[in-house]
Order: sequence, then structure tokens, then C-alpha cells
Amino acid sequence: MGVELVGRWARYVTAARCSLGGLRNVFSLADLKMRRLLDTFDEWARTSGRDAEFGPPERFAPTRVPSSARVAARPGQR
Repeated sequence: MGVELVGRWARYVTAARCSLGGLRNVFSLADLKMRRLLDTFDEWARTSGRDAEFGPPERFAPTRVPSSARVAARPGQR
């Protein structure tokens, strides 16, 4: 869709965006939270005897992290 995740906003300076690294940590934490949430749902299904209604647990592949984060500046600025 044309969206490239490169980090979280650190500050806004005129038309330039400044981002901090740590995207790998953000993705890892989001993946961990998703696994824990899905584990909670699966445990509920097992303990309530409803696991047969839902089929086997499904898990997502880990979020792909770009090999290097790109930080952009305004055109003509270094």
C-alpha cells in the first residue's frame, strides 16, 4: 500500500521527520503481545471445553524488520 515503517516519531522539525531506531524492538514487543493474547484465547477455549469449535491454534509469522532503517531529511538537506 506504499507504507514503509521506519521507526517511531522522535520530533518534528519543519517539513522533515526525525525518527528513532528501535523498530526491531517495537516489532518484537508487538509480536510478543500478540502471541500472549492468542495464548489467552486458546487457554480460554481449552478450559471452557470449546476448543473443538475453533480448530487448531493459529499463529502469525514474526513481523519482518527491514535490514536497515531509513531516515529521511528534507530534499537538499544533509
